[in-house]
Amino acid sequence: NIRFLLFVFTGKCDCPFYARIELLADKLSLNLPSFRVTKIVKQPQDWKEFTKWITEKHGWFVEESPVVWRELVDQGGKGILIGGANEFQELVAAYYGEQISIRTDEMLNVMKNNIKYKIQEDQEQQMKIINTPSPSNVVVIGAAGLGTGDFLASILNGKVFGDEMIELYLSDEVKNKNKLFELREVLEEAALPKLSRVHISDDVDECLTHAKQVVILDVIPRKGPSFSDIRIQDEWEQEVTVCSLSGWYGVPEGIAFSFPVMCGSYGYWWVVEDMPLTPEVETQLKTSIRSVLEDWAVVDPLPLEDFLKKEQKPKYNYNEYQAENNEEN
Repeated sequence: NIRFLLFVFTGKCDCPFYARIELLADKLSLNLPSFRVTKIVKQPQDWKEFTKWITEKHGWFVEESPVVWRELVDQGGKGILIGGANEFQELVAAYYGEQISIRTDEMLNVMKNNIKYKIQEDQEQQMKIINTPSPSNVVVIGAAGLGTGDFLASILNGKVFGDEMIELYLSDEVKNKNKLFELREVLEEAALPKLSRVHISDDVDECLTHAKQVVILDVIPRKGPSFSDIRIQDEWEQEVTVCSLSGWYGVPEGIAFSFPVMCGSYGYWWVVEDMPLTPEVETQLKTSIRSVLEDWAVVDPLPLEDFLKKEQKPKYNYNEYQAENNEEN
């Protein structure tokens, strides 16, 4: 593999010195396979702001056009500053034995072409911005609840909002702000095709100012693990199964719930249908069912009331557990 050198050439479009070293750089890149060139051309009025960016990113204090540096492609890092036009020509003469001789009129023609190219490029970029539709604002209230990440990923795949880009506003109580930051990180890492930006705010009124869609989640506040805890858990469990079935483990029809599964190798899993109903297992199941019914009570409180009435009946031993279950079946 040939190791290549990447040189970055930056300058004002009306700078004659930039035009001179641009011709020299083009000549070297055509004749030397390892010599690569990247060009950044700026309008005169934008040059001062661009030099500030160079100072902030690389730590080099530069003012005059052009500026040349070498990127450390194979090593990483901020690169090596070469300098201006004179410094680059001295480097090329010393290492490659190349010099450039150009007439003033030729250099001015290159400069004029750079000006024309930059004006055209800026116009095309401006038209692209004008023709790009503004993203739709979608506000999610109660975004710190469990399962929000999976829910948002499912609606930001282009099937719900079509071709619209979505600017997401996540809102919750101040105490849950860290969870919102974790959720934003999860969404950004997912690289969802229709997600433009993610904002975090605890001011609902501010979020609703320009909202096109509003999603309200987590009607009943529940304590649960953070998103970082969930990610760690997922690494071990591999699979999380969610279903809505009628009558399984005493859960009413129409409620989505998690049920016991056995996980095998290569990501395979299966539902545990004949679990021995010991008192310990039943206690765990009833705790889960009660949590689900408390959520469902917002829609229909009767299942929770029936469940609590049954729980008030005392059970003394394992045989009575089995006898009552046989009667119900």
